Amino acid sequence: MTEENYRIASLAFNEERSTIVFTIQVLQEGAQKSSVKVFSYDINSMEFKFIDQVKNIAGKENVAIESLIIDPTGSYAALKLFSEDEGFKTSVFVYDLKNNKKVDIGSLLKDVDISTIHSKFWDRNHLVLELVSKEQTMSYLYNPENGKLKTFTTAAQPS
Repeated sequence: MTEENYRIASLAFNEERSTIVFTIQVLQEGAQKSSVKVFSYDINSMEFKFIDQVKNIAGKENVAIESLIIDPTGSYAALKLFSEDEGFKTSVFVYDLKNNKKVDIGSLLKDVDISTIHSKFWDRNHLVLELVSKEQTMSYLYNPENGKLKTFTTAAQPS
């Protein structure tokens, strides 16, 4: 690591895989913009793995992390982030921890003005989300295995 100011931010532990997923917040100082570095640590092999560095969200800099949760299998991590340059509007990124691919949940929504996205919890292999648009709150389920985002009521209907 370089001479920047850091702090450990969020972390989550998956006992089954003996893995810790954690973030390091690069702090804003002078001309340096804040960002979030994402890592995992395998307790058995004692190896760190760099996953990503989030320097901007939709072009807005000064990124900070609010929370991190991993699914029960330890395969996916959901990070709730915000940009101080965007008036603290939140975004959620979901990472596939096997291949480091990430999905910006906000990018899956078309023609919707979202002011806040909350990652609530993992329900087995689905991430439960709450989205706020103007004065309306909507619930969604995201399945990272197929990349589908469904409204909570649509997903709950029998097939």
